[in-house]
Amino acid sequence: MLSVSASNDCAICQKTATDQFAPKGFDVECFSQDVRWLRNAWQQFHSSQSGVDPNCMTCLQVEGLGGSPIGGSSWFKQFKHGISWWQMIGSGSICSDYVQLPCIAGVETQVAVATANWFANQPRKSFGVPTAIEVDGHRSNCKQWQAFFDTLVSQGWSCDSEQLESAWRVQLPDTWKEYEATLSQSRRRKARRALKMLDRGELDYQLMTTPEEVDQHWADFVYLHQLRRQQMGQPGCFADPKFEAFLRSAAQEFAADDSAFIARLCHSGKPLATLLVFRTATTWFIYQSGLDSERVELEPGHLVNALTLQRAIESGVQYLDYMRGDEHYKSGWRSVPNSLSRTVLFPPGLASRGISSALKIKRNLKAWLKSGPSTSSRSQQQTEE
Repeated sequence: MLSVSASNDCAICQKTATDQFAPKGFDVECFSQDVRWLRNAWQQFHSSQSGVDPNCMTCLQVEGLGGSPIGGSSWFKQFKHGISWWQMIGSGSICSDYVQLPCIAGVETQVAVATANWFANQPRKSFGVPTAIEVDGHRSNCKQWQAFFDTLVSQGWSCDSEQLESAWRVQLPDTWKEYEATLSQSRRRKARRALKMLDRGELDYQLMTTPEEVDQHWADFVYLHQLRRQQMGQPGCFADPKFEAFLRSAAQEFAADDSAFIARLCHSGKPLATLLVFRTATTWFIYQSGLDSERVELEPGHLVNALTLQRAIESGVQYLDYMRGDEHYKSGWRSVPNSLSRTVLFPPGLASRGISSALKIKRNLKAWLKSGPSTSSRSQQQTEE
């Protein structure tokens, strides 16, 4: 264990044991900072990615004056584009929504400053190439990350942020009647149609909540997700066996304590739509969906969204989160955008500043040439039909 004193009287401990990803008791907003997600992400996905040294995983634990842990985060290095990048485990193409530095309440800034100072004291080059930091998917107005960035900038680091697609979240009222009243006339008709079809027995809507049920219906979920992607000329995220192994393992582990489920909608005995949902004490996160795009006349997206929203309200959930992606249908269900950003930081030096400027020019040129929706290997877009 390596202990380094930080300027705010906190200490950073660097650990390599996988049970130190995110100590219990730290506040996190999204399931993607949960230790189960991080462990599966590293073991099943990141460690075998191109350019990743499987021995580079680093867990940082911030300790207070009494030596007790007050925060922690998990990182790895990946060589790409001629740079050795520090990235947070569980982010990137897997999931980069609401990325944060987990900690106990009230010490967010202290943890950010201590963590930034640890990075500032690390070697600026790895095997002769610059070492930079990438934080992908943080809230654009997050005070914790701003303290992290400001600490490094004050020590000569360059900082470049770009806005990403937003994450969309709807705050749910106490009753379905209250929620229905907020919908447009058109969306209200679609929601009522879904409920009437369910009442008439035309639809079968169930939550598959146990690891065994998730495993049993996994093939249908993957098939429906891939069907739409392939019709759009995309390989789909499940074309990568590492991704499927990671997500399946994580979903089953979360389902073991009722933290994940597959919402399954059938019509005439045949799967019509599926959603993979992770849940916290307050929020249902729709991570991925699958829709039978060969039966668009039934509008499977509208049906499964309406029934899932109703079930969430009945379950006393405060929020339903559609996660990242600016698809138009999300606002129709009264979700609102939360701005997300990607920030890259380069250490002091002419070479680093030159690389930073080159990447910015390349990004601006790419945006000018093609101003379309961003894509990722997750292919998380939940196209509503």
